[in-house]
Amino acid sequence: LYNMVKPPSILGVVNGRDSLADKCRTLVQMAKDQGGTDNITVIMAEVAGPGLLPADRAAAVAAKEFREEDFDR
Repeated sequence: LYNMVKPPSILGVVNGRDSLADKCRTLVQMAKDQGGTDNITVIMAEVAGPGLLPADRAAAVAAKEFREEDFDR
């Protein structure tokens, strides 16, 4: 879509009520209508849940080292 479809137009499609598949088809068609002929790619994903953690909570994530003896054999 780069240089083919303006960001406000993309946002209008993304915020619409169509299915993800229909939104993808619409965006590809919009790029074709603006002269795009090759490698027009659209990837969309539906995400549910609370989303990303706030920055302060994300910083609290730590790594834990495991040793072989920590596991039952």
